Amino acid sequence: MVPSRFPRGLQALSLSWNMLTNLDNVQWHLLNNLTIITLTGNKLRRVPSNLPTYLEMLFLNHNLIEFCGAGDFIYLRNLKELDMSNNK
Repeated sequence: MVPSRFPRGLQALSLSWNMLTNLDNVQWHLLNNLTIITLTGNKLRRVPSNLPTYLEMLFLNHNLIEFCGAGDFIYLRNLKELDMSNNK
């Protein structure tokens, strides 16, 4: 289980290889400085929702994601790097 709150000044967060299936309880909107999220090697089946709009790097590789919806990345206007390799 992922804690719902993290330190507000957090700039990078790695939750890799934790067998996570969803991140619905994370309060991303409170993490104003978060620019890098690494979720490599979990069991996510979809792109997490409500990600921080100021995110610059997102790593979703080695999960179970089969489909990306048209709106999954629409608000991530600062996104410079996205890795979704080795999914289904």
